[in-house]
Amino acid sequence: MNYKILFFSVNRHQEVYFEKLLKAVRKEDQVILLHKRKLAWRLPSLFLSKSDVSLVKEVNLMRLTYFYNKTGKKSNLVDRIIRLPLYMIVTTLFLLKVKRLLKKSHIDLVMLWNDMKWHQYVIKTLAFELGVKTAFFENGALPNTVTFDKKGVNFNNSIPRNKKFYADRSEILTDVTYEQRLHSLKKGFIFIPFQVDYDTQIISHSPWIKNMEELYFVIERLLTSLPEKVTVVIKEHPKSARNYRYLHNRNPRINFKNSEDTDKLILDSEMVITVNSTVGLESIIQDKPVLVLGNAFYAIDGLCQNVESEEQLVHSVLNATVPDKTIKNSFIEYLKEYYVDGSWHQPSLKHIRNIEQRIYESLE
Repeated sequence: MNYKILFFSVNRHQEVYFEKLLKAVRKEDQVILLHKRKLAWRLPSLFLSKSDVSLVKEVNLMRLTYFYNKTGKKSNLVDRIIRLPLYMIVTTLFLLKVKRLLKKSHIDLVMLWNDMKWHQYVIKTLAFELGVKTAFFENGALPNTVTFDKKGVNFNNSIPRNKKFYADRSEILTDVTYEQRLHSLKKGFIFIPFQVDYDTQIISHSPWIKNMEELYFVIERLLTSLPEKVTVVIKEHPKSARNYRYLHNRNPRINFKNSEDTDKLILDSEMVITVNSTVGLESIIQDKPVLVLGNAFYAIDGLCQNVESEEQLVHSVLNATVPDKTIKNSFIEYLKEYYVDGSWHQPSLKHIRNIEQRIYESLE
């Protein structure tokens, strides 16, 4: 059977990677390598359904959140009069062009980098509605790996979230009583990695922490309920465009250490609190107690504790537990099978062949 596969790129690095992956597609199958800029020359669909209108509204909210989180600005009248209508027009036109493309070209599989940035989210949603299969790429959470997933990436991925699944894989199911349970945190520091406010991890997968400034004030209130010798160390994300210097000297129990090595901060800390950063997974690997405030694929019973509200936070900190080593080791072994080895910057022939296998498994 011959297939038609669409590689859709939004950024240049995605386009370059996809160009290299063309070697992974059989000669008899048709491939469309399309960058968003080339969509400008395509005709749009002339029909806008109710579901399309709902999707445009949802995407525009995502775009506005991205803008406000990146700039630190608040919603104002000018934005509602100018920015929102402009977003509405651009999003609608993009949606209608993608809709026509998917319908007229009879695509079997759409390949995207990420699934929650607004361009990709539109394509993902339309593909689902039209019955077109999808597959998604992203940086892997383990070093020198790439995610390839038919369902999505990050919290949307297909990684099992059931503790029993990993216990069964190791053929050992234990009800562990943690010897290192922290009944009371009396000293030491809690490490908190800041994330990028306008990343999809915060915009789409953080139900109750909307930005890093809000996280800071949650932690400040938390400290009032903890022993005085307990302090917090924050490291800002090196790729964030936001500046938090106005918070650096606000509270003597909260220290910013942006120049410190992340691995060392994890190692020296008593525990780690994160929204959903990969630092949480790195901390689990180092057997540190981890509290997750958002939605994370590794927030699994036995690995860390998920905190769903500020009211739960104090109790969770005082009763944090180290990872169950049986579950942890099984989970890491599963991740090694799940991710595709190799760098997307310079994909090896082996990496490309592994992608080839994943592509055709997705089409079956």
